[in-house]
Amino acid sequence: MHEASIAQGIIDIAQEHLRRWGLREVKSISVRVGAATGGVVEALRFAFDAMKLDTPLEGAELVVERVPLQGQCLECGRPFECWEQFVLACPHCRSPRFRLRGGRELDVLQMEAE
Repeated sequence: MHEASIAQGIIDIAQEHLRRWGLREVKSISVRVGAATGGVVEALRFAFDAMKLDTPLEGAELVVERVPLQGQCLECGRPFECWEQFVLACPHCRSPRFRLRGGRELDVLQMEAE
């Protein structure tokens, strides 16, 4: 399960920051997940909730900001957005020539801790 390794990475990052700052527990952690990463948000939340037990993140809420796949067509020049993981053609002119501009994000944005 891809989402389990992502959830473990989020937990590892949070625990490292807790140690570094001398804090006890995490209240919430915010992440940004792009559509092109293949991450299924519900599965990520499920994995995070299962893996945070018996850690300083046990009471933490995972806040997920979803980002659409963003591209620009190299034929018609128009930008586009979509929520699918894979894009094979520009949705405007159907050209297979485009450049991805966003949607590959997988970032920990912020953490609320005490």
